[in-house]
Amino acid sequence: MEAENYFKSENVAKIENTIGDFSIQPISDFGYTIYPHIKGLGDKTKLELEVIAREATEIEVREDNPDGQLLFTCSVPKNDIYTLQKREFNTTNLKTTQSLCFVFKGIKNKSFTLNRFQFKN
Repeated sequence: MEAENYFKSENVAKIENTIGDFSIQPISDFGYTIYPHIKGLGDKTKLELEVIAREATEIEVREDNPDGQLLFTCSVPKNDIYTLQKREFNTTNLKTTQSLCFVFKGIKNKSFTLNRFQFKN
């Protein structure tokens, strides 16, 4: 799923990335994006993110909104090189169809870019 295809966001910018596509970039701590009614999550055990992390970043994956139930957290390490890298995280508490909210923490000036994500087995 392309990260810029969110339904609602706060303190997040859409930017052109290094591969001529679009990504999102949180502009402050606790910025968030909401992705409604994602289907087929019930059997997924992994979340793969394609990111550039100039600083270590934490993403809380919550149900429905920024104050929703915390489902799991992704601790994204700082990139060694300035290019999009794939990072994989274990998922928990997913339902077959669910609205998810990504809340970004540890954000400094343009320190994190999310290009796309996918749920996998």
